[in-house]
Amino acid sequence: MHEIEEITLFGRPGVKVYKNRPSTINDVFAAALLKRPNIIAIQSEKTALTYAELNLQSNQLANLLYIDFDIRKGQRVAAILANDVEFIITMLACSRLGAVMVPLNTRLTKPEITYQLKDSMPRVIICDDVQVEKVDRQIVPNLIVVGDETTDDSIPFSAIQSQSDTLVYFTTIIAEEDPLFLMYTSGTTGLPKGALVAHVNTIHVIMGLDGRFRKVSFMSSIVAVPMFHITGLVSQVLSTIYNAGTIYSMRQYQNDAYLDLILNHKVTNLTNIPTIYSMLATTQRFKESNFDCVITVGYGGAPTYRNTYDLLKTAFPTSNLHNSYGATETTSAATILPMSYEDAQAITVGIPFDTIDLKIVDGRGEEVATGEIGEVYLRGPTIIPAYWNNDEANEYGFKDGYWCSGDIGTVDQEGYVAILDRKKDMIIRGGENVYSIEVEDTLRKYPNVHAAAVIGQPDELFGESVKAFIVMAPGTTATEEELTAFCTESLAKFKIPTNYEFLDRMPMSASGKILKHTFKVSQK
Repeated sequence: MHEIEEITLFGRPGVKVYKNRPSTINDVFAAALLKRPNIIAIQSEKTALTYAELNLQSNQLANLLYIDFDIRKGQRVAAILANDVEFIITMLACSRLGAVMVPLNTRLTKPEITYQLKDSMPRVIICDDVQVEKVDRQIVPNLIVVGDETTDDSIPFSAIQSQSDTLVYFTTIIAEEDPLFLMYTSGTTGLPKGALVAHVNTIHVIMGLDGRFRKVSFMSSIVAVPMFHITGLVSQVLSTIYNAGTIYSMRQYQNDAYLDLILNHKVTNLTNIPTIYSMLATTQRFKESNFDCVITVGYGGAPTYRNTYDLLKTAFPTSNLHNSYGATETTSAATILPMSYEDAQAITVGIPFDTIDLKIVDGRGEEVATGEIGEVYLRGPTIIPAYWNNDEANEYGFKDGYWCSGDIGTVDQEGYVAILDRKKDMIIRGGENVYSIEVEDTLRKYPNVHAAAVIGQPDELFGESVKAFIVMAPGTTATEEELTAFCTESLAKFKIPTNYEFLDRMPMSASGKILKHTFKVSQK
């Protein structure tokens, strides 16, 4: 276990931190480089880089950003990149400059990307060639393109090869409270919020995970979860680098390819959303394979049911199974199942990390008794310092150093946390967050849609699916196909409703609010 002390962090007194901790992600990578310079750091479908090679190429990109684009400490560099070596090179280059990486979801549409670019105002965008058409060059004129399809006014990522592989700029002093990432999440307003993630936040997650997972002589992991999500980026990529292990990245999940990586490389650590494990379980090869090499199986990011746990226990009988709970605001996992626990605790999200204070509060913000239900509040070094450029979200999202999660839960006598529901009307589909008001706003833009309400309904494969309730203007009609086609123009695929129900009127409260809970009751 790591020794703990209390400090003032982000102006919050009495925060518990690990005493002997690295200061920045630069220190984490330097330690891995020193320990295993010639071991493969990342292997993708197209290439593999050792820690030494990854170090050189991230230095080259840092030099390019510094010299050609005048990137300095605190400035933003956006990335629209799939899981591959360029993502990790970009992350490390930004970290060395003290710049803030802004990973954007590759599945978003151009209007969604545009909103986040206008909000973050990066100086440079690094993107895959298939993403170029989503970039509004009037917002961010500087573009570095990965792949063969570059434009006349962009720079190919391969241009880093012309740069020195040693850092040529003056040493930038980076502190642990300095921001490392600007990650977009959403709230009850439906508009994405930029969460500033600091070096110290990420370090306490990876050290917390290290304290909960069974030790291995050499760690290897498959990153099939998108790196632009906090789980893929912190709990997988940075956690593996912290252990000087090997990352096997997948641009797009496929059952056979995933199994090939596990079995051919004897992968020790798996972390995924329950959907992936459910998809795997449908294959005969999965049922016939032996996974004794797998030491740790992590899961979360979507509702986990008892049958999912039983499936995992059967498939990985010698592995430690760890359900977890967290959010972008907690820099990934904040609670996780320990290495041993009772069977009845298996579908909880475990207990908080040693540095996390978690409490359950009522509607007045008062802490409730053990076992009672309320909103989950969390405090500790993994909690982000603030939302980017959003005073309203900062005012309502943080209370006395605690982050107000909006999730409804309970804590038992032994400290195990169960998440029961979400105050926010958020749907989790296959690990992707879908915020109902965003979908509702899109549906209401369709001609003659009088009212729209969206909820999540159980889905055996993806955890939840999106269901829309529609009221049309009198005398008008619309089909499911028409509404789906309309949504496709401005929403990512995972946000689009898969089921519609047309109503004569919405159930309304006296104050004029749609009573969504009546829909949820009717779905059970």
